[in-house]
Amino acid sequence: MMQLALMYRSYDLDFEFMNTMMSYEALGYRLLWTKKLMLPVPMMDSYSLYVVDVEERTLLVMDPCETSEPMSEMQYKHEDNANFILAGLRRCIHENIPGWYIPAQGWTINYNVNMHESCEIEDSWLHVVNYSRNYTGLYLQNVLTPARIIPHKYIESLVQLSKHLVERA
Repeated sequence: MMQLALMYRSYDLDFEFMNTMMSYEALGYRLLWTKKLMLPVPMMDSYSLYVVDVEERTLLVMDPCETSEPMSEMQYKHEDNANFILAGLRRCIHENIPGWYIPAQGWTINYNVNMHESCEIEDSWLHVVNYSRNYTGLYLQNVLTPARIIPHKYIESLVQLSKHLVERA
């Protein structure tokens, strides 16, 4: 769903599709009931997690490839995209969820640094999954270390092997 949010302009989004994805029927709960929205964001060949707290009017950028860099570098990389995501999210919600107003003004963008050593680009998606499962809102309960990450090439080999086995069956 969020890959769509990175199209060139927020008006390029398929709002009918977004409406079905944001509906109670698709989710099993009302999006309005959530405290934080976690948005995986593909950017520059890696993934980051944007955590939106509508009540607090904050967006937290969690970039596993930049977390050990100075905050100013993460801000330089993400600030425009974070504002674009907020604008697109506001529009999606306003057009798809009646009664849920998200103001355009008063937002703060924060950048989470020093969570762990910065990771390689190809491992960023693993960290984003870990963030979405283990981020408490204050800290990361479990940190992925290089020893805990299955090398990407190994995963690719398993996928290729499984495709080969399916073809032979």
